Amino acid sequence: MLPDGTAVWLNAGSSLEYGNNFNIQTREVTLVGEGFFDVKTNPDKPFVVSAGDITIKALGTSFNVKAYPEENKVIATLVKGKITIEGKDEQLKPFAITLQPKQNVTYYSDSRLITSDELKIAAGQHIGRDVKTAAPQILPTIPVIKDQNVKTELYTSWKDPRWIIEGEKLGNLSVMLERRYNVAINIDSEELKTYRFSGTIENETLEQVFQILRLTLPVDYMIDTGRVTVKMDKKLRERYKPAYN
Repeated sequence: MLPDGTAVWLNAGSSLEYGNNFNIQTREVTLVGEGFFDVKTNPDKPFVVSAGDITIKALGTSFNVKAYPEENKVIATLVKGKITIEGKDEQLKPFAITLQPKQNVTYYSDSRLITSDELKIAAGQHIGRDVKTAAPQILPTIPVIKDQNVKTELYTSWKDPRWIIEGEKLGNLSVMLERRYNVAINIDSEELKTYRFSGTIENETLEQVFQILRLTLPVDYMIDTGRVTVKMDKKLRERYKPAYN
């Protein structure tokens, strides 16, 4: 709980910093990692989050920001209210993007870091978004993908007992599990990292989570103190093969 009444949830490996003058003249914080903000309304003092190379400005609103330095991108997702994302494009010209509820933007420190999967998102093939809505877009000269009508719970439920996952590659999901359960996960199969998982995890232990994963993914695993080793289960791979063809 910040001095102005704003509530913040921080994910694992995250930090939030603010100065001694917070809420006196300004409301500015710096985020490293991931945080969910439920901002106390104050029209005279916008709430400003610095995350990587961008800033997010809000008044009274709820939004999620994911800005782990090792991921080289910042994802801002708006639940309610309105926020403005400000930064500089690849020609160092200022830009500002305003979001409405159920919209998000992904800002890349370098447009060359946009993956083929993320280009598919921009083409309207994003799993978990209503395909009837307008496709997301890559904004000219700005390394940003803006998406609309997103399922915000896919970006915010990490902080809740009921964690909702949809169409997440195991390679990405393993990083999310590392943060949630404070473990290191090693997957020794590049192919296995591409398998996708959808489901809801609610108060399960790490052992129970991997038992759930085995119901749809060909994974074998070994849990040791603070470490999980994951490999391909060839028998399950053959059993599940028809579902992936």
